[in-house]
Amino acid sequence: MPARDQRPIETKLGPWITRPLELVHPDVMPFWEGVGKHEFRLCHCKRCGAFYWPFTVCINHADIPDFDEMEWVPVSGRGKIFSYLVVHQVHDPDFRAEVPYGVAMVELDEGPLFPGRIVDSDPYQVKIGTPLEVVYLDVPEAGHTLPFFRPVQESGSPLTTRERSGEHTLRKSHGAE
Repeated sequence: MPARDQRPIETKLGPWITRPLELVHPDVMPFWEGVGKHEFRLCHCKRCGAFYWPFTVCINHADIPDFDEMEWVPVSGRGKIFSYLVVHQVHDPDFRAEVPYGVAMVELDEGPLFPGRIVDSDPYQVKIGTPLEVVYLDVPEAGHTLPFFRPVQESGSPLTTRERSGEHTLRKSHGAE
């Protein structure tokens, strides 16, 4: 696996990031606990090794599925764009300063699709298949951390980035390799 990108990035994000994480289902709390530690976790079948998002039972076995065979484990936090869209118009004023921005379904290296916001890139420069990696935004005033995705910087080739400023800094994951 390529070396982890350690560049801190700054991006202008609206006040929505300080909103509480409400209605988080108990079944996905281990995911959010991992994010708080800058660790990207997926639900994993102990029997066959399949990965899932969100928490569920494995569909790969003919017998009755068992939640006890599932566990949350750290994974790479890497993937590629499966599909995406560029947001041009928002109805919530907390997002106004951020448009346009990209939102993607990320096909994680482990298999599942995961929805995520694309940062540190011009949203018009990404395409289906663009490699991505998770970055984390610590929001101390809200007491939580949020995961985002950014294009993987290939060695020797700079990313096309949009210069943005803000109070919050995104940092790259130090999760499982």
